[in-house]
Amino acid sequence: MTTIQRKFSRFAFLLAAVLLAACEGEVNRGSLDRVLESQAVNGQTAEIMVQQLAGRNGRIEWSLEPLNGEQQRVVATVLSRQTGHELELHFEHNLSDDSVTLTEVHRDGEALSVVDGALAMLAMRLAAAEIDE
Repeated sequence: MTTIQRKFSRFAFLLAAVLLAACEGEVNRGSLDRVLESQAVNGQTAEIMVQQLAGRNGRIEWSLEPLNGEQQRVVATVLSRQTGHELELHFEHNLSDDSVTLTEVHRDGEALSVVDGALAMLAMRLAAAEIDE
C-alpha cells in the first residue's frame, strides 16, 4: 500500500466512524412536540402541567434522549424557586404507536416511587399556586 492509499484509508475509516456515531445518537425532534401536546391530567397537556409546576418564577428545561429505535425519552426539568427543589419528569414517546407515558419522577436527582412522585408534584404545584396568586 502506498502512503497516499494509507492516508485515504485512514480518512475513510475516520469519516465512517464519525457518520456512524452521528446516526446512533439521532433523536426524533417530533417526540418533544408529541410530549408537549399529550394529555397529562384533567385534560391538560403535559406542557401546561409542567408550566404550572414551575409557576411564574420557575425554570423549565426540556431535553431529548434516544432510548432505542422505537422509543425516545423526553425529560422536563423543573426548578421551583418557591420550594428550592428540582423535579425531573421522564416521558417516553413510543414511535411505533405514538403513545406517551410518564415513566419516572425524580426530585433533586433521586428517583421517587409513583406515590412520592405524585406528592412531590402536588406540593410543587401548590407552592407555585400560592406565589402566583
